[in-house]
Amino acid sequence: MRYEPVNGWIVGHALVIKTKSAIVLANPAHGITRHYWIESASEEAEKAGYKAGDMVVAKMVYDMYLYRSEHRVVLTADQIISKVHEFSLDDFVTLKDEPFSPPNQAKAAE
Repeated sequence: MRYEPVNGWIVGHALVIKTKSAIVLANPAHGITRHYWIESASEEAEKAGYKAGDMVVAKMVYDMYLYRSEHRVVLTADQIISKVHEFSLDDFVTLKDEPFSPPNQAKAAE
């Protein structure tokens, strides 16, 4: 299933940096900055400089729970406070502490 955002919205995935400790955390996302990998962006968001494959940090996002517990976040470009550069998706996990594999329709930013 593919969502095409409109009216300035962005659809993405919430990720956190992998813990480098052997300690298993009950909630890997607790107390850690969440990063948002953009899966798709509306035309308005692209004009603002955001595209599929970008990694950002935002002050506010909304959760979208889909079929089979799939999770996405939606946000607007004006909520983004930082664009992340020089990253590897291998350094991130999902909020469920699972490896992140980007969907086929989007590729990581260069």
